[in-house]
Amino acid sequence: MQATDKFLYGLTFKGDLVVRNADNLSEVVKTKANAAKADATCMAVSEVSNTIWLGDKTGAVTVLDADTLEPVELPAALKTKQGAASHMAASPGGGALIALGDAKGFVSVFDTATKTLKVYFARNQSKIYDITFNEDSSWVQCVSQDKILSMSNVENRDDRKVL
Repeated sequence: MQATDKFLYGLTFKGDLVVRNADNLSEVVKTKANAAKADATCMAVSEVSNTIWLGDKTGAVTVLDADTLEPVELPAALKTKQGAASHMAASPGGGALIALGDAKGFVSVFDTATKTLKVYFARNQSKIYDITFNEDSSWVQCVSQDKILSMSNVENRDDRKVL
C-alpha cells in the first residue's frame, strides 16, 4: 500500500489495483483488475510523474497512468536485474525516483520522468525485504533476507556501505 494526500493505493492478492479516497477509505475511487498482467508483487506511486509503478513475479515493471490506470508507453522494457520483484519504494518529495528490489538482492533505481533505469546495485545476496531513500534521495538503503543492510549512493554507484 501507499498513501498520498488524496488517495490510498493498494494491491490485492490477485494483483488487482484498488484506489481509495484518503478521506473516506470505504469509498473506492477506481480499480484495475490484473493491473500488471502478471502476478503483481509490489508497487510505488510517483506523484511527480503521476504514475503508478508495479513489479511482478517475472521481474517485469509496468507503469500506469495514475488518472486512467492504463499502461504508459515506455522507451524500453523495464525489469529487475535478477528474479522476481520483491519490494518497491518511491523517493521522498513525490517520487522522482523509484527503487525496486528483487529476489536475488539486486536493486534497480528508475527515473520516473524518463521512465528509464538510472542505476542498479548488487549489494545484498538474497531477497530484498525493504527499501528506503534518505531525505534528499541521494542514498538508497536496503535490508535483505540474509540480514545485510546496504546503503548505496544513487549518483556514484561505487560509493557504498554494507553492514
